[in-house]
Amino acid sequence: MPIISFVHRVEQMHYLIKNKATGTPDQFAGKVGLSRRSLFLWIEQLRDDFNFPIAYDPARKSYFYTSEGEFVFGFNHKAPVVRSDKKLHDAAIPEPEPVA
Repeated sequence: MPIISFVHRVEQMHYLIKNKATGTPDQFAGKVGLSRRSLFLWIEQLRDDFNFPIAYDPARKSYFYTSEGEFVFGFNHKAPVVRSDKKLHDAAIPEPEPVA
């Protein structure tokens, strides 16, 4: 599976779990385009490999998180240090030392 497809599916699952809108396992599987068995494998992987605190509430008929958190995929940029006389892409290139 291409990484973008994986991330998209995890984002879908996260949204539904976070909002306690998954429904039953069969409903949840249908909402994210998986078979029931595949859904269980995905949930197991998210729990075991990515530490998602996923649980199921049979009374509410929905999956939920046992603790608060967010799924974030991407690169977090730190604020670049840029001199006012240089463009951003030049900021990482040091000035040459003057020749005596």
